Order: sequence, then C-alpha cells, then structure tokens
Amino acid sequence: MRKKILSIVLAATMVFGMATTAFAAPSPAIKGTITKVEAAKDKNGNAVKLEVKEISAANLAPEQVAKVEEVKTTAGLKTVIESVIEAAKAAITAGTIGTATNVLPEELVTVFEEAMAKGTLVVADVKDIVAPADAVFPLEMTIAVDGATAGTKGTLLHLNGTTWEAIKTTFGDGTATGIFDSLSPVAVVLDNSTTTGATTATTTSTATSPKTGENATWAVVAAFVAVAAIGSAYAVKRKRA
Repeated sequence: MRKKILSIVLAATMVFGMATTAFAAPSPAIKGTITKVEAAKDKNGNAVKLEVKEISAANLAPEQVAKVEEVKTTAGLKTVIESVIEAAKAAITAGTIGTATNVLPEELVTVFEEAMAKGTLVVADVKDIVAPADAVFPLEMTIAVDGATAGTKGTLLHLNGTTWEAIKTTFGDGTATGIFDSLSPVAVVLDNSTTTGATTATTTSTATSPKTGENATWAVVAAFVAVAAIGSAYAVKRKRA
C-alpha cells in the first residue's frame, strides 16, 4: 500500500511539474530600438555613411549626456513633449507647419496630447548618430526601428545642442525617416499603442513582477503536500483498521 501511495505522489508531482512548464510565458520582445542606419543622403543626393553609437560621455559633452538621461524619465519626457507641442502650435499660427522639417506635424499634436494623458507615449531608444566631417546638410536619414509600422504614431527627436527638437518623421515597416540639419543624439518617441508587439521603454514603471513560472511552482508544492497528506492519512487509517 505504501508503494502505491508513493507512486501516486510521484505521478502527481510529475503532472504538476509539466503544468509549470506549460504555463511559463515567454518574455516580451523589445520594440522601438534603433538597430542601424538603413540609408542616408546629403543635400546633393549623395549617399552618406553614418555611424550609430551608444550614448557615452566619451563622445558627448556632459550637458548632452544629462539631457539624454533627463528625456528618459517620465517627467523629462513630459517637459520635452510639451515644448515640441508648443513649437508646433506656434508654427501652425505662423503658417509654416507644412514646410518645417524640425517641428511636430499638425496631425500629431492632438495624438501626442492624448498619448501623454494616457501614459502610452514613451522613449523607446536613444542613440548618438555621427556623420562624416564632409557631410553636406541637410541629410535625409532612414533608420531601422524594430516594431515600427506605417501606422505607428511617433517622432524622432534630435538633440540640437542642448535642446530637443521634433523631426517630421515618416514611419514604415521597421523604419523611420526624417530630415536633419545636423546630427547628434536621436531619440525614438512612440505611442506605445501603435507599435507591433511590446515596447520596452526607458520610461516604464520600476514595479517588480513575479518571475515567470513562480506562481505555478508554488502550485506544485501545494499539490504535493496535499497529496502526501491524503496518502499518509489513508495509510494510518488502514493500519489502525
């Protein structure tokens, strides 16, 4: 009888162990990252080779590094977006919104205001993009942005000196294109609800989620204890009988 009880306990443990594996959820894919420069051409239509670098104090002035770190925060992004929205509204009033390349398009003003209110506007990535010394500006640049589609709502931000400016951006399948009067750090700002898959943003909450399979593991332990207790009670009852 004891062997039979032991077999039942072991079988239950195996079943729940398999359930733990089945319930384990895959980690979400990272979206919105700048992976490379797909293409770039200068004012004269000549191809230009650009270099993508990580943000580093070795390449940038301390003030620029500070601005990059600031825009990654929720409060910092809010300040920058409010500024680019204000600049866009001024361009609308002046009648220059249609021709300016370094301003948020009119159709995105309301989109960005609503996304900020909902908390879906995020900085997905920031990279330092470097042009050769002989590059003739303005440059039209297309960068690879993982998760972007033609329906993505967002913008590229360019750190012009120590001020972030919005670049009129055209999104495609996995790309973002804009015209730049100079190059330095470039940030990808997206409405998280308009990208494919999950966007891992620099402005996400710091709350800690349970590890994958953690709850299922506790279920296995509880089930094991319950089966063992039932088996033990049955064995004792049989012995007394």
